[in-house]
Amino acid sequence: MKPTSAISAMLMLLMSAALILAQVAGADQPVDAAGPTTAAEVAQVPAAIIQIEDEINDYTRADLVRRFREARELGAKAIVLEINSYGGAALAGLETSRFIKQQNDIKVMAFIREKAISAGAMIAVACDGIWMSPHSFIGDAGVIAMAPGGGMQELGELERAKVESPIVEDFRDSAARNGYSTLLLESMVVVGREVYYIEDEQGNRRFVDGDTYKELSEKGWKPVIPDRNPIDSKQSLLTLNATVAEKVGLAKGIVHSAEEVAEKLGWTVVARLDRTAGDRLVAMLSSMTARGLLMTILLISIYMAVQSPGMGLPEAAAAICLVLLLGVPALTGYAQWWEVLLVLLGFVLLAVEIFLLPGFGLPGITGLVMIIAGLVLTFVPKEPVEIPGILPSLQGTWVALQQGFTVVIVSMLAAAGACFVIARFLPRVPMFNRLILTATVGGGYADSEQAQEAPDAVASTTWVKLGDTGTALTDLRPGGTAQFHDPNLNGPRNLDVVCDSGFIPAGAKLVVHELQGSTVVVRRIG
Repeated sequence: MKPTSAISAMLMLLMSAALILAQVAGADQPVDAAGPTTAAEVAQVPAAIIQIEDEINDYTRADLVRRFREARELGAKAIVLEINSYGGAALAGLETSRFIKQQNDIKVMAFIREKAISAGAMIAVACDGIWMSPHSFIGDAGVIAMAPGGGMQELGELERAKVESPIVEDFRDSAARNGYSTLLLESMVVVGREVYYIEDEQGNRRFVDGDTYKELSEKGWKPVIPDRNPIDSKQSLLTLNATVAEKVGLAKGIVHSAEEVAEKLGWTVVARLDRTAGDRLVAMLSSMTARGLLMTILLISIYMAVQSPGMGLPEAAAAICLVLLLGVPALTGYAQWWEVLLVLLGFVLLAVEIFLLPGFGLPGITGLVMIIAGLVLTFVPKEPVEIPGILPSLQGTWVALQQGFTVVIVSMLAAAGACFVIARFLPRVPMFNRLILTATVGGGYADSEQAQEAPDAVASTTWVKLGDTGTALTDLRPGGTAQFHDPNLNGPRNLDVVCDSGFIPAGAKLVVHELQGSTVVVRRIG
């Protein structure tokens, strides 16, 4: 496979993925219709169960839109959204919350199977009600900035307000929409909120801050939950377990399954739309381990393609890995178009350096930096707001940058070690030496029988000396095969060589320039 063909195939796959996402996003339109009003109608409501698991990202949101559409096609008039997530990209969480609130024709209940943290909590409170399983928890949706060197970074009032504003406003909107305490939900996002849940002698209950609590406690108001007073302190972000969430009115009840939620509400479950194998594959390929492995395979494949051009398998493997490394982050919303372009241009510059220019100079170094930077940035989600300056504002952004840089560097080191093993040891292993160009092209040991009769002669390089001249039998990119005169055989003999200029075409005259152990470095004559 030629490099241009691989790049074209990759671009076609990425464009197809973008078109699919565009079609899925087009389903994000609310439908106005009257819901059931009588008890008899409620008892006959068909419902579907939809899962939201693991990371919240653009792919998760698009998949949720698709499954809502599928549930409607199956006749569902209600949805039980089964949530089990630590959150994810803030922007994807905001868009998912907004989508749920636009569903005016369908009732959406959240069931927290294990956890609804950060963006997961944002989605849960956007639903028409929340049910929780025993030992599950919800909350901790705060915005925290991290310093470049690690640790907390102090944000100015204007910067913090701008970062928190869209998230806090979404929680406030959910509180007003579903009858929750605004103070309670805000304390999930903003550090410094002190929340008390108190009641008077007549049983009237209120959520109040610290100052109001001191004032009312003198008038006989007492904590509703004595062993959880305050509900949230100034030093923490509110996180509630199922028992406390039910006591404060955030959860409607504690159940063991999404099916039990439907049963409690008198709904009939007509479909359970769990994640498909494709969804799980995208989630798996989005993991740090999978992406690191893909990067390692990509670099090894490029090395083998350069050392043994024309085989096709290394080139195909490299193209597939590159498509997955850029395509999956593009689907999940982590890779922007300019980051994909940065990586592709980096490979172009690297190819120019390897195939067209001698040595390793500015184009090669620039290309390598662009590739590393682009791949690292594909680990970073887009922030919901932009603060002046080039540094990220959110904690998750800094963490993602550090993780991305670590994965890229570790993958490069692993690939370098693997390439060393391939170059030094695999050519001696019968099963793997076919991956290294040892076949002759005209003259010498042209047939396999002769090569088998003199394996030691073919493998040895001690007979060639500095200054010996020969001919390139294949293109050297920089590795390939050349033919020299062997005085011991008094005839031509083929040898694996590496050129020092990046590329030498087949048929060019060569001279042995350097001997590095078993590696023969040649230079083009003239």
